[in-house]
Amino acid sequence: MKYALFFLAVIFISLILPAPAFCAMAPELTGITDFELSDGGGAEALIDGDRTTKFRSEGSPLLRLTCEEEIAGLYLIWDLPPGQYNLSAEGAELSCGQNGFIHEYISLPQNARTVDLALPAGAFTLSDVYLFGEGELPSWVEVWQPYCERADLLVIPTHADDEYLFFGGTLPFYAGELKLEVQVAYLTNHWSESAYRPHELLSGLWEVGVRNYPVISGFADMYSETIEQAEAQYGRENVTAYLTMLLRRFKPRAVIGHDLDGEYGHGAHKLGASCLLAAADASPDPGLYPESAEAYGAYEAPKVYLHLYPENEIVMDWDVYLPAFGATAFEAASRGFAHHKSQHTYFAMEPQGSWDCRKFGLARTTVGPDLKSNDFLENTAPYTAPEPEPEPEPEPEPVSSAPPEASRPYIPNVEPESPRLPLSAIAAAILAAGLALILYYRLRGSK
Repeated sequence: MKYALFFLAVIFISLILPAPAFCAMAPELTGITDFELSDGGGAEALIDGDRTTKFRSEGSPLLRLTCEEEIAGLYLIWDLPPGQYNLSAEGAELSCGQNGFIHEYISLPQNARTVDLALPAGAFTLSDVYLFGEGELPSWVEVWQPYCERADLLVIPTHADDEYLFFGGTLPFYAGELKLEVQVAYLTNHWSESAYRPHELLSGLWEVGVRNYPVISGFADMYSETIEQAEAQYGRENVTAYLTMLLRRFKPRAVIGHDLDGEYGHGAHKLGASCLLAAADASPDPGLYPESAEAYGAYEAPKVYLHLYPENEIVMDWDVYLPAFGATAFEAASRGFAHHKSQHTYFAMEPQGSWDCRKFGLARTTVGPDLKSNDFLENTAPYTAPEPEPEPEPEPEPVSSAPPEASRPYIPNVEPESPRLPLSAIAAAILAAGLALILYYRLRGSK
């Protein structure tokens, strides 16, 4: 009897509870019926899913996409920042490219079967175009946000992949798990290796939870064995001015930089670390590097950490489990580094080793020494959002002479519930279950 009542209760609960809602994945659209370039160039390279095949142009062609299914968004992969260009679909016009993203997702104002891209004038290279319908995008589609307005943490790697090799779990922990404002700014660029390294850079950052597009400097990547060689290549004043601008622009609570000895001896690592300390001293003085002071104001960073700095040491726990990744901070960082396939021949992630990615030192502070020694943001106050300005009092509306029936009924702004069975169906199910039990026991008693 008790089992029969239990099953009856299960039936009753399943009938009255709403069905779970599921978000449909956005389908990648493949039914392209026309893919036309106005300059007569071939478009096959744009839809083969291979970033090593490209469409190059020296003009300003029109790219028209026509699809059997409705397009909700496009994902474009460029070799270099393309400059501004225009998109039109179903009469709607969008201006694109102004953020300089080379992985750019564009959500259309309304679904369309034909989309026109008036591509930028001059030389440009477009690697791939992906089309998507309505729904949740696949995780590999990178929908970048612009630079942070103010950064909780400013991370300054010299090269793409240094952010994992030497800074360990910093990005997955602070950006991916804690969802803080983390701005990554690279000291050098890899545009000369645009076929792969800039793409590895972005895909790695996306993997570890960074959502604000990185700053990529104008200093081309060049190898140097000494700091003197790096100074000759880049100029100490140029590098210090750039880093001072970053501190003033992003006003971080804490900054992470390289080892003064260059980890494995790289001259650009050494120069970046040395110039970061100089920039931290210069950024509060508006008389130094006045161009960035005029643009962003003077600012003094509360904390500057350098990798392997021997004073005021801090050892970060990259074995901490991160629910956002279902992995430790180090394992999550390793996933980011996995995208840097071009560098796997030369480097590998190590939890400790000679370039121990857990060890840092507080090289400069205005908020005192660390006591817990397990958090880059210790002793700093979180940024608070500005108080919204009060809205003006609305003027009283004139009294309507329309009868109450003519008024529009109030409809609360709530998520629609999944449909439930009517009460009559519930009652019928309960009655049927009860009759089945009665019949069962009568038959059993007649034996």
